[in-house]
Amino acid sequence: MKGNYHTHTPRCGHAVGSDEENIQAAIDFGLEELGFSEHAMFSDIYNEYGMRPPYNVLEEYIQTLDKLKEKYKDKIKIYKAMECEYFEEYYDELKELLDSKKLDYLVFGNHFVHHKQGRIYTERNIWGSKEYFDLYVDKAIEAMNLKLFKIFAHPDLVFLFYPKWDEYGEKRCLEMIKAAEENDVYIEVNIGGFRRGIQKLGDELRYPYPFDKFWKLVKKIGNKIIVSFDSHDPKEISEDKDYKLAMEFVKKLDLKVEEKINIK
Repeated sequence: MKGNYHTHTPRCGHAVGSDEENIQAAIDFGLEELGFSEHAMFSDIYNEYGMRPPYNVLEEYIQTLDKLKEKYKDKIKIYKAMECEYFEEYYDELKELLDSKKLDYLVFGNHFVHHKQGRIYTERNIWGSKEYFDLYVDKAIEAMNLKLFKIFAHPDLVFLFYPKWDEYGEKRCLEMIKAAEENDVYIEVNIGGFRRGIQKLGDELRYPYPFDKFWKLVKKIGNKIIVSFDSHDPKEISEDKDYKLAMEFVKKLDLKVEEKINIK
């Protein structure tokens, strides 16, 4: 692992540690590249479920990382990104951030889905629902087909609220995985799932993600795979027990992991 492209900061309201502490942790770990990917700042959404910075933080975020990129250029390569949902009404905002080179890439994190009731937070409101499972998968496929996103973060997050692995779930996941492959989107093994500990999900006791049945499909299709810390604390960028569990998971399933991603 030579790059981590999923890093959060206190700007989101649920992380700790300064930008430079994250950079130093990455250097100490031996990373060659570090991508900051704070939760998306959209023009008229603020602090949804305590996980999103206000929009007026965006310019400070970009400018600060530009300065740090220059300061540490001889030690590590710094990238600027955001972890975003895809909402149609903010497409132009996201595209402009990429086209203007203010951000280097976008991470797709499917935390919310659109519904007639409004935006629904996937982890809290839609347990066991095939309807919302479809919304999650459909939105993921739509997002990847836009070619805006470089990484699909914790794609198997969906199995937090649709905990059974059945024929229907496998069919729909295959569609999602193929969409990532066709659009050259890296799929992420997310170390953060191990930090959550073993939980009872459906009839199983397991880590919420990564979900082995999902990743066997990924291996079958042959997607580009990365491992990310999804760090919310510089201390999480380390060879701790969760990192070791992730490496064991990758080895057990014989997944071919990219050490760095290609950012043009």
